[in-house]
Amino acid sequence: MKVLISAYACEPHKGSEPGVGWNWAKQIAKFAEAWVITRANNREVIEEELKKNPETNLHFVYIDLPKWMTFWKKGRRGVHLYYLLWQFAAYRKAKNLSEKIDFDLTHHITFVNDWTPTFLSLLEIPLIWGPIGSNSPIPKQYLPNT
Repeated sequence: MKVLISAYACEPHKGSEPGVGWNWAKQIAKFAEAWVITRANNREVIEEELKKNPETNLHFVYIDLPKWMTFWKKGRRGVHLYYLLWQFAAYRKAKNLSEKIDFDLTHHITFVNDWTPTFLSLLEIPLIWGPIGSNSPIPKQYLPNT
């Protein structure tokens, strides 16, 4: 089986989103050939880890937006716009890869939000979307009276 993974955040020895991306990719690679599309700024730590602990079924493809677009990521101001544009670039890379590799599945891993998109669904390959989380507002009737 061949799986194409979208993991914007993916780094070994990290928690939160980067840890989710890394650990899910490693687990998938135990059962399938896994190609992970992730950010180019993750490359150094990933390659260093793979030198120490090779994973034969785990392949990484690194992409980032042009440097001039990183101003969007300053603080929280535009990180979601940057992520949306990165997802479009990841889709273009995924489309190119899928013309060369016969993937059985695509799997969107990070960001782990139910309100952030992945464009992998535009490929004609089955998609697994998740793990998915959310910070949806809690209805007032479930909040304690304070």
